[in-house]
Amino acid sequence: MANLEVSTTPPTKTQFQTITGYMGGGYSAGKLVEGAKGIDDAISIVSQDENKLNVPILVDWEGARVVLGDKDRVEQLLEAIRKAA
Repeated sequence: MANLEVSTTPPTKTQFQTITGYMGGGYSAGKLVEGAKGIDDAISIVSQDENKLNVPILVDWEGARVVLGDKDRVEQLLEAIRKAA
């Protein structure tokens, strides 16, 4: 069964590492956080301004999939997770 967790806080360093790993590597941090050049940079930027974080971030932890900010893609991933449950 799928488990949906909603968080209103920025990802932890471990979560950033996992998410960017799902997205192809640390260089993906710039897609998560405006202007970030890596994970540590992303964390630093978000600690100063949470509005730089590209939200929503939908992560399928079990399926290693990530969708950023795109409502249609978020809905598609939620539907795929629901069908897999």
